[in-house]
Amino acid sequence: SSEILAYSVNPTTGALTPAETKVRGIIELEIRPEGGYLYTEAPNAAAVAYSIDPISGALTEVQTISGCGGPQAVIESSGRFLYGMGYGLTACQIDPSSGELTPVSGSPFFSKSSFSIFNLAVHPTGEFLYAVGSDSADNFFVAGYTIDAMTGALTAIQNSPFPVPNMNPEASYVYGISVEPHGNYLYVTDMN
Repeated sequence: SSEILAYSVNPTTGALTPAETKVRGIIELEIRPEGGYLYTEAPNAAAVAYSIDPISGALTEVQTISGCGGPQAVIESSGRFLYGMGYGLTACQIDPSSGELTPVSGSPFFSKSSFSIFNLAVHPTGEFLYAVGSDSADNFFVAGYTIDAMTGALTAIQNSPFPVPNMNPEASYVYGISVEPHGNYLYVTDMN
């Protein structure tokens, strides 16, 4: 089992000092843009929500919920929705006062049997979510979705998924995905 360790950051020098925080967690971490809550994946496509003490940095578990997690989860820019890759592409609403997660109606938005997704990225405007992956024939793609600002629901962008051209012939899969801060370009990496 993995642990989450905390450090306080000196605002002048950037130096790190270990904090008295150690809780269970798995590899990926996401924090709401406004702060206050940290999310990590848990076994079986679950997510664990923690509140963050603003003085000590201590984490207190708020909730463990199935259907809201998975590896490489992302929080869109308003901090209202968390998207993960559990048993498909999952979407959950974040309660800003408690940090608790509630699955968005319609989630998961596709089943894992139709695609393999390796990573997610949110457009800087918070209007789009992108997923990099492959289909059952090992065709690499970037799937694009619009994010409903009120509900967090996802709708496939017209002509999505978009093929990833000119891949390295030795690549086993596409993995990394990132949108540059102005939202004009999306980058994808492969792995072999």
